Amino acid sequence: TELGIMPKFEELVTVSGSSWASSIYMYANQSDEELLGATTVLEELTLDFLNQKASLIGWTATRSTVKIGLEMLDRKSPPGQIWQHIVGATFLEPFGLNAPDAMLAASPNDVARIVANNPKLEHATFYTPRADRPSSYVIFGALWTPVGHTGSGYTAVGLQMSPGQIGSPFYPNGTTVTYPPLVPLLESNRTVLLGGGFVEAFAFGGAAPSDPTAQSGGDAVSVGAPPIPF
Repeated sequence: TELGIMPKFEELVTVSGSSWASSIYMYANQSDEELLGATTVLEELTLDFLNQKASLIGWTATRSTVKIGLEMLDRKSPPGQIWQHIVGATFLEPFGLNAPDAMLAASPNDVARIVANNPKLEHATFYTPRADRPSSYVIFGALWTPVGHTGSGYTAVGLQMSPGQIGSPFYPNGTTVTYPPLVPLLESNRTVLLGGGFVEAFAFGGAAPSDPTAQSGGDAVSVGAPPIPF
């Protein structure tokens, strides 16, 4: 940023935990110096200097998650949402990016299109990347196993997440994925179909199309509303 290189980049790609820092960089409204810290000179990096609060992103990365996690347990939050709440409260909330019902969209123009096609979202909150950031932003992660089942390197399925679309473009090994049970006496193998395309980010997590012919996708396919926005 200091060297003026970032405007030349068209895409920012991150993996797993690094996405917490990159999402702040892509969405937060603070200046680059506030987010990343001022330019430093090696000769000035004394212990006293290093003990100072260097940047907002650095500050959030060193916050303790234990207290927040214990608070979530006291509130009896659903187990599947505890980690999501911890990450949101620790890394995103200081930047005003932790609205529980907020949805993602690639740009303000996309928000206008989405609302026009889905009038019930007229008053919904949407997060869109800053206009002065790379135009394409992709996060790579992996899908979790079904509850009560375990996974391995053979069952790991990648998930691509961006402000506009979320999904897994291919069927793993061209077929379904079978997860073995954690406790064989209580559960049996579970075989599921994963991958094969993308869904707009605001609709990710909703029910599959009711029309079987729409399973292959298209320009405008109706799906159920997600119970919790991604």
